[in-house]
Amino acid sequence: MQLKDYLNSLAEMWTQASGRTLGALSTRVVNDGNFFGRLAVGTGPSVTAFEKFLAFFRNGDNWPDNRIPQAAVDLLDRLDAIATEGRASTDNAAENIGVAAS
Repeated sequence: MQLKDYLNSLAEMWTQASGRTLGALSTRVVNDGNFFGRLAVGTGPSVTAFEKFLAFFRNGDNWPDNRIPQAAVDLLDRLDAIATEGRASTDNAAENIGVAAS
């Protein structure tokens, strides 16, 4: 799974939970209503944008009822584990983070 896949999954969870659009989400987080449109056609997120989205998704105040859904918690935990694993190896390309090296 690539970083943009994690981001898309979290964004989908947020839009389903909140009833808001991807445009509303991306405007709120990075002030760019077309962020996910460009992501869909292959433009990868900058590290800064990715970090802003992760900070947003990790904050329970940004979710309905101030509760992060368990599926989102699990995905965020997986990203934390990948970051920890990535520090131990320089062989992982950022675009393939989370993919086991052969």
